[in-house]
Amino acid sequence: MTRYFVTNYYHPAGRPRMEDALMSRAITAYLHCIVVNLDEMVSFMKKAQDVIWEQNKRIKKVDIYYYHGHEQTVFFHLGGCHLILQEVRNPIENV
Repeated sequence: MTRYFVTNYYHPAGRPRMEDALMSRAITAYLHCIVVNLDEMVSFMKKAQDVIWEQNKRIKKVDIYYYHGHEQTVFFHLGGCHLILQEVRNPIENV
């Protein structure tokens, strides 16, 4: 089972309202946490986007996806913003 630690994020100023709202939720839910299932993370954020969109249908939906970068890094995109996830190599317990 591969696990990922959410290390950081990229959220520049001036992004569309949907991206701002989704990044706020993603940072609160995932930053500095371990994620086990990336597909469930996509599903969770798509459901959050649907809730935001239902409240204001003028806000444009954004693409939500992830891809594997180099050196066990995953980029989780919410439109033009993203979270940066690093694969956990070895959990160290009982140190």
